[in-house]
Amino acid sequence: MVEKITTSPKDPREKARQRVEHQIKMELEALQNSTKKEYDEGKLLELLKDYLHILKEKSREELTEKNTAAWIIAVQFALLTIDLYSDESPLSRNDEIVFYLYLFSTLDGILWDKTKARIEKFQKKYGLKVDGLPGKETIKRLLDEIEKIEQIMNTLDTLEQQKTLTLKDAQYLVKHSKWSLDLPLLTSISKEVAAELAKYKWDLRLDWLTSISKEVAAELAKCKGNLSLGWLTSISKEAAIELAKFQGKSLFVPWLRHISKEIRDILDKNPKIYCVSG
Repeated sequence: MVEKITTSPKDPREKARQRVEHQIKMELEALQNSTKKEYDEGKLLELLKDYLHILKEKSREELTEKNTAAWIIAVQFALLTIDLYSDESPLSRNDEIVFYLYLFSTLDGILWDKTKARIEKFQKKYGLKVDGLPGKETIKRLLDEIEKIEQIMNTLDTLEQQKTLTLKDAQYLVKHSKWSLDLPLLTSISKEVAAELAKYKWDLRLDWLTSISKEVAAELAKCKGNLSLGWLTSISKEAAIELAKFQGKSLFVPWLRHISKEIRDILDKNPKIYCVSG
């Protein structure tokens, strides 16, 4: 059994982070007799789900008579994961470092007032008894939501490996992708799909598009975040004029080297566009 966490809110954050990292790794991975010591989101979510399956069968007395730290950590992690995948996510998962700092500073295995308040909010949302205590019914509902997230992740993995996308596919990706959206095999794109992907507010990578039409360029120029067109090697003057209207944070087009001075001058007018000199 891993030692019970007894840190107070006044303890140094780094010390608490290290203890929490050890706690969740040992408790969750021990359930599967795993020796893997790295953080893999899919694996950790699978372990969490398995742990919640075990917890939901235990009574309140069984949960509280022994070490409660791992139980509360699992509940905190489940709540955080659900928050991150919700439409009202309090944290952008675009920055992995920020995500993990937030993760480890949030998971402490202690039922503080803030944790109880988050549990009460969850209970109220799903029509459960609002008492701030993660008992059987609350754990069952947490498990249901975690399994829905797992299904979303599996669908995202499939869509991200496709060479073409339908409008429905693009809508799903924009709605559910919480990290940067990377479509490494997408080789062609329609105007409608480009318009939908342009709604994505974080990093969008379309690195296998070697050319784009004027219509697609006009839609991609509406991106709000960072856009990478890593393998874009040719572009017409008309498409360049549209792409030069880019509104987002930055546009990366490193392989547009062998283009005319006229087209380069058009793109260079926008300081947000990074294009390697030919």
